[in-house]
Amino acid sequence: MYPQYIESAGLESAAAYPYTAGNGNTGNCEYNANDVVAKISGWRYAAQNGDESALQANVATVGPLSICVDASSWQFYTGGVLSTNCGQQLDHCVQLVGYDRSASTPHYIIRNSWTAQWGINGYIYVEMNANDLCGVANDATYVTI
Repeated sequence: MYPQYIESAGLESAAAYPYTAGNGNTGNCEYNANDVVAKISGWRYAAQNGDESALQANVATVGPLSICVDASSWQFYTGGVLSTNCGQQLDHCVQLVGYDRSASTPHYIIRNSWTAQWGINGYIYVEMNANDLCGVANDATYVTI
């Protein structure tokens, strides 16, 4: 049902549809058809079943990906590369925007939706090629326009 709704409704910009939850607030859903900036025609898997090679290839060639992760250990993240204490129970979806292979600990660069006050200005770094840490490559998708 979810992909079909997005395909029919379209997507608003982050500025028109900001994140309003957090700090004890439940947030509001206030879709406005006049604020739609993109219509999508479908979606495809970028990676499944922990295939980090496919994940890396697709984020490098297609662009940012939607990934679902186990974020149960992310609440208190403040910096550095997350390298442990992350399971495989997917409970949160975020945007994989890239990776850094040249860092002392190669890592994915992931944009979260919990505002810029969380993590590293709204981002988290998760170790690459660490047995699909946090489930980053279990359910990765991208849209077709």
